Amino acid sequence: RQMRAMGWLIDGTASNKNFTDANWSKAYLVQADLNNADIMYANLSFADLTQANLKETALDFSNLSSANLYKAKLNSAHLVYVDFRNANLTEADCSNAELNGADLSTATLKDIVLRGCLFDENTKWPPGFNAKKHGAIFKKIDPMSVG
Repeated sequence: RQMRAMGWLIDGTASNKNFTDANWSKAYLVQADLNNADIMYANLSFADLTQANLKETALDFSNLSSANLYKAKLNSAHLVYVDFRNANLTEADCSNAELNGADLSTATLKDIVLRGCLFDENTKWPPGFNAKKHGAIFKKIDPMSVG
């Protein structure tokens, strides 16, 4: 309701909007359309993003710990250094997403789609989880491109 009151959902979506530094902890965002939104450095801990459309969304450096992302669409999303600890990513589609430095060490990844997703040596996976077997691509960080 608050998003609609602020004029962010006039057309029923929050696509292409800037929500950098938003505090949406415990927010109810089931089936929200946040396609191509800028939500970097945001707090989405404990948020319910079930079946949310987060395609091409920039979530870099955001906190999604304990968030519910069941069947969320994260295709081509920027998820660099996102905290996914204790998050539910069951059946989430992360194809072609960037997961460099993301912490998924205690996330639920049952039936997650990682086809074409990029990760690096700083990405943390649950013990025994093989991202490459799920279609993810390891890309070593080029120190010359940093900074």
